[in-house]
Amino acid sequence: MATATQKKLGDEPTKAPSIDALNQARAALASGNLGEAVRKAQRSIKEESNLAAQLLLTELRCRQKDLGNARTEWEKLPKSLQRKAERECQKHEVDLSL
Repeated sequence: MATATQKKLGDEPTKAPSIDALNQARAALASGNLGEAVRKAQRSIKEESNLAAQLLLTELRCRQKDLGNARTEWEKLPKSLQRKAERECQKHEVDLSL
């Protein structure tokens, strides 16, 4: 499963609407619906800024081979999560270091 699904202290949302949207994004990814996963991850962030949804959104953009949006989302991550996103994106042949 995507690396964003691994819980890290402080990364996960705490408000119910944001948690629900993030869980829906993860479910959409698991079922292969990238477009829905993107929309739900964006909704989670809109409801409450959270790193789990931000990381997932970055990874989803890489899965879509959308370098421009992937880099935009990647730049919002702290350095430690940027490296994690870079590794995940390389699996999808997207190089965020350019």
